[in-house]
Amino acid sequence: MSNSSAATLHITLSSPVMLRCSLGPIRQFHSRPGRNWKHVMAGRYKPEGPEAEFEPGSLGRVLRNRLGIKSGREIERMESEALLSATEQMNDETHIDQCFTLNYLRRMHRVWFGEIYVWAGEYRQVNMGKGSFMFAAANQVPKLMHEFGRGALRDYTPCRFEDDGELATSLAVVHGEFILIHPFREGNGRSVVDLAVEPARF
Repeated sequence: MSNSSAATLHITLSSPVMLRCSLGPIRQFHSRPGRNWKHVMAGRYKPEGPEAEFEPGSLGRVLRNRLGIKSGREIERMESEALLSATEQMNDETHIDQCFTLNYLRRMHRVWFGEIYVWAGEYRQVNMGKGSFMFAAANQVPKLMHEFGRGALRDYTPCRFEDDGELATSLAVVHGEFILIHPFREGNGRSVVDLAVEPARF
């Protein structure tokens, strides 16, 4: 079995909740201009709280934020600047023997988004997807992240492998499982890229 096949098999078997989730009725849920629409399941999974709210006056395009920003372009600029700052800070704090943990991931997210969103560093409370594909149900995220922390995250960090193929497989497995769970309300893709950069740079 090739490295890529092994990674795919691992992702599929270690994410059983994704296969069991019932999509149910879905209603469209905006994120920001220029992005794919996010979705939230209706019915008993109706979203509530800060994560489900949009900034007043933003026409449902910008999530409620600490800065009162209503413009999609402005919130993207603030997020990008905050990400650069957070990446530099986490780079300075990360060492070659770093074993990444769930607390590290949540802190990384909090350092990045802490000045923008009240839910920074917290697992999401809303169900989300892209197109017709749903990520893990919100009420399953803590359990799935616990399994992720004790599985792929622990198995593949610190990132000490003998060849590039093993490194690529480890990054693919961690990236795939994290994205399937999609633990945060915003910034999952950018968080996992940052996570991949950290071990690979050594």
